[in-house]
Amino acid sequence: MPAIMIIGDGMADLPLKELGGKTPLQFAETGNIANLTSKGRCGLIQHGAGNAPDSEVAITSILGYPELSETLSRGPLEALGSGIDLDDKSLAFRCNFALADSNLKVLKDRVDVEKVDLREFFEELITYCSETLGVKAIIKRNRRFKAVMALKGDNLSPKVFAPPPSIGKAATRVQPLENTVDADRTSMIINSVIKESRNILTRLMGNPGFDCPANILIPWGVGRRLRPEPFRSRYGLKAACIAGSPLAKGIGTMLDMTVPKVAGATGYVDTDAEAKAEATLKMCRGNDYVLLHVGGPDEASHDGDPASKVKIISKIDSMLGRILTELSLEDNLIIILADHTTSTALRRHTTHPTPIAIAGMHVVPDGVRKYDEQSVAGGGLRGIHMKKVMSTVTEIMK
Repeated sequence: MPAIMIIGDGMADLPLKELGGKTPLQFAETGNIANLTSKGRCGLIQHGAGNAPDSEVAITSILGYPELSETLSRGPLEALGSGIDLDDKSLAFRCNFALADSNLKVLKDRVDVEKVDLREFFEELITYCSETLGVKAIIKRNRRFKAVMALKGDNLSPKVFAPPPSIGKAATRVQPLENTVDADRTSMIINSVIKESRNILTRLMGNPGFDCPANILIPWGVGRRLRPEPFRSRYGLKAACIAGSPLAKGIGTMLDMTVPKVAGATGYVDTDAEAKAEATLKMCRGNDYVLLHVGGPDEASHDGDPASKVKIISKIDSMLGRILTELSLEDNLIIILADHTTSTALRRHTTHPTPIAIAGMHVVPDGVRKYDEQSVAGGGLRGIHMKKVMSTVTEIMK
C-alpha cells in the first residue's frame, strides 16, 4: 500500500503576537494531525547551516535529491508546472508583475494583476521578442502577481544574474556571469524584455477598459530544465504528485511522477481541500508513493497574514481527516512535514527546524501527542536532516 507525504509549504512559523504568542500550528484546529502524531514518531527536520532554504531546494532535498541544490532554478520548475514544454536549449524564468518609476526603479515588487485581461500585452511582448530580439517567447500567467516565461532559440546562456525584483533597485539589473558572447546577448535580451514590458503596459493604459495596477514584468530565476534520475528509478516506487502550485507540479514533472490536474487546487489559501484529498485517494490506487503538496501556508506568510495561515493549516488537517476515512494506518504510511519555516512576521523563510511526523505500517509510537514546532522536539526521530527523510521513509516501507 502507498506512502503519502503531505508537505505544508512554509507551514512552520515563529510565535505571533496576533495569535497570543502561539505559532499558527499551535493555534489552528489540528485534531487529525494530532491524532496521526500520537500514533507515530516525530521530530524536527534540520536544514543544515547557511541560508534559509528556498522551497525548491528544501522539497527536492526531502525527496532525496540533495545533489540538485546547486543547479536548481525556479524558472524551469514553474514553467514545467505550468505546462510549458522545455527542450535542452530553452531558458525559463519565473516573472513578477511589479511597479516601477520612469527610471525603472522598483517601487513595488509584487502587484496583483489577476483581474486584468493581459492577452494583448502578452501578444505584443511575444511579437517583440520574435521580431526585434530574434527569440521565441512563451509566456503564461499564474495566480496574482506571477507569470512564467520560456525563451527558445540558439546561443542563449543561463550564465546570467537575473535576480527577483527588489524595492529600490533597478528592474533592469540582469548581468552576464561569464565573459562570453552568449551571456552578454542573453543579458541584453532579458533587460530589453523588461524595458519593453513597461513600454507596452504604459501604452495599453491609454486604452479604454484597461486598468492594470502593474506597469512592468520582471523575469528572474533563470535556468534550463534538469533531467535527474526519475523517482521510480531511484526508489522503485511508482509516484504521483498532487499540487496546485506550479513549483511543486514542476518538481513532480521533473522527477517523472504522475501529476494530474486537480480542479480547484490553486496553491493558495483558497485551494479546494476536498478536491485535493479526493485526488490523493485516487492516486493511491496504482501508485506506491503520493506527494501531497499544499502551498498556501507559505503564501500566507509572505503576505504577512496570520489568519489565512491558520485557515490553510486547518484545511490541511481536513485533507488528512478525509484521507484517513478511507486508508488504514495499519496498511499505509503517512508523513506530514513542513519543508521550511516561513515567518509571517518577517514575511520570509528562516533557518529554524521544522516538524515531521511519520505514522502507519509498523512504526512504533513515541508518545508525542501534539504536532507543532515545540512539541515534536522530544520525539523519536529527534533531529533528522532533510537529506535523510526519504531514506527513513523507504526503510520503513521495506
